Formats: sequence, structure tokens, C-alpha cells
Amino acid sequence: MYTTCLYDHIRWADAFVIVYSVVDLSSFNEAQYLLDELSKHKLPSYFATLLLGNKRDLDHSRIVAVDAGQELSLRFGCQFYEVSAAENFAGVSLAFHSLLRETRAVQLLRGLPIRRKLGVNSVSKVLGTIFGKNSSKRDRKKRPSLSI
Repeated sequence: MYTTCLYDHIRWADAFVIVYSVVDLSSFNEAQYLLDELSKHKLPSYFATLLLGNKRDLDHSRIVAVDAGQELSLRFGCQFYEVSAAENFAGVSLAFHSLLRETRAVQLLRGLPIRRKLGVNSVSKVLGTIFGKNSSKRDRKKRPSLSI
């Protein structure tokens, strides 16, 4: 489709809003495609994504169920809102403010140093050092024990 153009935007963006219409299955399928592309090209912990179902006011013509949107958002680990931009802006505003809060949190986390996970050997060395099993025999002192 438009992978090259999409990839250029993915590289610099900190947040994404994927909008689909609840009365149009092809727009929902396109949203699924875009979420899949995002997950391929970006690390999930480095950006925030909002899946937004629009035209909630047209419930009589609904094709995409609310559950389908929720399942898609759970699969890709993104926020999900279903709104009606035609009826009022409160739902849209709430969704965007939530996305902004998450984006700021991700940016703050990105600035923190990455902590290395300890392997089994490292953990056993640390515990051995704490409990005196790694010290040489002449340096080893008998530690007092506490029994409760």
C-alpha cells in the first residue's frame, strides 16, 4: 500500500492515532494493517498509540462491534476509545488528552537509563557475596545467625 511513506512517519513520531469508522469494515481492516505495520517498525515501549472508533452515533448502521475494537487494542497494546465526533467533542478530547499523557510518560521513561536484567549466574554471585560464600577462606568470618 503506502509502506514507504508510512515508514518515514513512523521513524520520527512519538504517538499515533489510528481512526476507523464503526460503519465501515474496510476502515477497520485498514486500522488493523496500520497497527501491524507500527508493531513491525517501532519498539512498542517507545511510542503511544490510540485506536479510535468513530461514528458511534450511527449505531443503527454499525458493522464493527465494540468488542472487535477492544480485542484489536488488546492485541496491539494500545488505548481504545469509541466516540462520535459529530455529536460532541468531549469523547474525542478525552481520548486525545489520554494519548498525550501516555506520550509524555513514554518520553520520560525513554530518558531513564536502561537497567540490565540479571542472569542466574549474576544473581547467584550477588547472593553468594551477600552471604559470604564467594570470599576466600582466610577472609571468611563466621556471620552471626538470627533465628526467629
